[in-house]
Amino acid sequence: MVNGVRVPLVRYITYYVILIVVTALLILLTPVGFYILFILSIPIAASLAITLANEVRASKGRPWFMGRQVNDAAYMVLTLLMALGAFLITPIYDARIALASLLLLASAVMINRLGSSYSLTNVNVGEFLRKMAVAVALFSLASLFGLAYRPLTYPFAISALAALALSFTALINAQPGRGIGNAVLYLKDSYGGIVAAFFGLGLFYMALAIPKPPAYNIYILAVSIVLTLVLVTYISYRAYTVASSDVEKMAEEVYEAHRREVKVIQVPELKYFNEAVDEFVKYGRKDKLLTYLAYMMASGGFEYNEVLEVLAELIDYQYSPNKLYDRFSIEEEITRRINMVNNVLNMMAQYEEDKVHSGYGRV
Repeated sequence: MVNGVRVPLVRYITYYVILIVVTALLILLTPVGFYILFILSIPIAASLAITLANEVRASKGRPWFMGRQVNDAAYMVLTLLMALGAFLITPIYDARIALASLLLLASAVMINRLGSSYSLTNVNVGEFLRKMAVAVALFSLASLFGLAYRPLTYPFAISALAALALSFTALINAQPGRGIGNAVLYLKDSYGGIVAAFFGLGLFYMALAIPKPPAYNIYILAVSIVLTLVLVTYISYRAYTVASSDVEKMAEEVYEAHRREVKVIQVPELKYFNEAVDEFVKYGRKDKLLTYLAYMMASGGFEYNEVLEVLAELIDYQYSPNKLYDRFSIEEEITRRINMVNNVLNMMAQYEEDKVHSGYGRV
């Protein structure tokens, strides 16, 4: 273990010595050495520190990053610090904003890459990083478009703030059911729509900033304030309504309302089959239904390949419980399950009818 730590230390000490010597020479011999220090040397040193720390922890069996994650994290730190250095050091304001914004846009790509790779090991952190990348990209675009025409900053900046605030919901490990978990799931699922809505709201503030007769500003300002209040109120109301909903109870109510759509005869002889259908349509549990249908088809003389063909849709069925947090999403999913059951029963009936006709043909 000691050797495992010593080898990367020697290698990284070599890297740092080379970096310090090159930077010192550039500062002494060139007029741009000071800029190189902040825009390149410090970011490179920080990215090397990330990889070194990860290797040391990996030698002890507790790495921060796995596989390509360490490279993505190092590049992310590199681009973020380069953007900060460019913003602090570049003397010309427009050049400072443009360079920092472009580097920030590159860092958004690296944050998104890190989020995608992190999703394989930690879904919440991966989702948070991907949503944070959207916020960073929108901030950089706000700066770039603002250089071209200042009012263009508003839609990107306002939507970036919304994206930044909503990205933290990804870190909450919410489960569907009742209470705040439903509200968090609603905000997660509505992320794109909410960010787009705030972008549209920013267009009104952009219109307010465009030079025009003063009389128009009063009306545009009034509309902007009203739309802001309406948007915030609607989001708050939707979050409150889903938070006060009981998902399991809602699923039962929706199923009762659609029960007649299931083409199953309610008779005592089919008690276990009906229970399996109820369990699948209400809660998405397909194991009992698959077992019963396979047993019925085998008893009815179906061939193996026929059983697979009839039950293929049911076998492949999957759903995300986190997507079911309000009545609309539950009703949509239950309707999908009912249609699936009906399709399977129709295919079974069609196969049996074809068998009967083929039997008559042979006679």
